Amino acid sequence: MLNFLFSQKTNGQDDEAKGKESGGVFLELNLKHKRLCERWLDNLFIVLYEDLRQYTVWRTEMQHYKVQQLEYKKNATEWEVLGDLATRLCHEVSIEQQLIMNIRCMLIL
Repeated sequence: MLNFLFSQKTNGQDDEAKGKESGGVFLELNLKHKRLCERWLDNLFIVLYEDLRQYTVWRTEMQHYKVQQLEYKKNATEWEVLGDLATRLCHEVSIEQQLIMNIRCMLIL
């Protein structure tokens, strides 16, 4: 899940033993197989991260289309999913925009 690798290398040495022998600081923290907290809390943070990532992608795409003066097209189902995403993240302005776009899509069909 989470994979962090922190290392400070001394004089181009990339071997852990050489780094320790020369008195350099070598810190390796590998959390790939370690749980940082309870599984349910870990999963909650992963879901929150994915929601924030998707929201950021959505808003970035929307802004890009707005700058290019192009129409941002999605079908009604996609707008509903994006609205649920905005609801989970408590972004009221995004929820309002999504609902308006969803209604427009439904009226076109």
